[in-house]
Amino acid sequence: PDAFITVGSVITSVLTARRVVEGWIYWTVIDVVAVVVFSLKGLDGMTVALYALYVVLSVRALVLWKVAKGGG
Repeated sequence: PDAFITVGSVITSVLTARRVVEGWIYWTVIDVVAVVVFSLKGLDGMTVALYALYVVLSVRALVLWKVAKGGG
């Protein structure tokens, strides 16, 4: 799971830089996995809360990008 989070984040960063809208879906999945993994590992609650915030932000970004591209 840690490798998935790391590799997924790098790949999705490239997609975001190339302005691929679907990258935000991948960000959402990666961040949800991170919340679960970090919770199960017993990491600091603030770290888990940060990644939960990332989930909200990536969903918001997906909606805003789709609207800006005329798809939503």
